[in-house]
Parts: sequence; structure tokens; C-alpha cells
Amino acid sequence: MVIIQSYEKIITGAFVVLFAIFSAIIATRLVLGQSERIYQVLGEVGSEVLSRVMGIIVAAIAIQFIAGGIRGMF
Repeated sequence: MVIIQSYEKIITGAFVVLFAIFSAIIATRLVLGQSERIYQVLGEVGSEVLSRVMGIIVAAIAIQFIAGGIRGMF
């Protein structure tokens, strides 16, 4: 809704949002469709490393949200 409102014309903003949603759906479908092949390339150790790195990234995003919330309180 914020992105739609940031454009002068609502049609343009709606198009940008819908394009982003469909792009994410297509990218997700492609990655999940090739998951077995990706696992074969990475192997067990590579998958474990990737899993841990993604966990750290998600934790960093969570900390950023928490810090922003605390800053917003004061």
C-alpha cells in the first residue's frame, strides 16, 4: 500500500506491486522446482553452511526490527 501511494498514478503503483509479487512467485517456483538439483550441487555440507548463513541473516533482520521498534518508542 505504501508503494502504491508513493506513485502519482495509482495504476502505476499497482502495476509495480503486482509485478513484484508475480516476480517473487516465479522465482520461488523456479528455485523450489530445482531444489533436488541444487542440493546435489551443494551437497550435505554446503546445504548445512547455507542454512546457517541464512539463519544469521534472518537473526540480523530480527535484531534490526527490534532495534527500530525500541527507537520508535522513544
